[in-house]
Amino acid sequence: MSGTKARPTKAQMKLLVELLSVDPQLNAAKFSANFTHNIARGRWENIALQLNALPGAEKNWEKWKKAWQDTKVTAKNKASAIKRHRNGTGGGPPCNITMSEAQTDAMSLISNIAISGHTDSKESICELDFDTSVIQALVNWIWKI
Repeated sequence: MSGTKARPTKAQMKLLVELLSVDPQLNAAKFSANFTHNIARGRWENIALQLNALPGAEKNWEKWKKAWQDTKVTAKNKASAIKRHRNGTGGGPPCNITMSEAQTDAMSLISNIAISGHTDSKESICELDFDTSVIQALVNWIWKI
């Protein structure tokens, strides 16, 4: 593998997102009896062949898998930062965070829960009941010292 350059081109990243969009098992990476590590490796090797056939970066399947993981992480982090800025109080400068086309496309393959968390979760209520007479006795004792 000659490794023409380390960074994938836009065309390679677009194809990577397209290939993963039609393979939900590989995208989810949830292994089972019907979807094993060996099956996933074979699919990644096939993806690497297709991506390496395009002009640009030349990587083995493990590095293409890492490129995909990095793209998802970056997209999630940027989407979260954009959402935090949008939900801010305002008055500051406009948000200058931008997402690449591959990151934007990858967002359609990432669950909203991974970005925003569970929005329908209820906070638990914790009630503390203090016996104020014990606290007052402790305060009185401290002041006597």
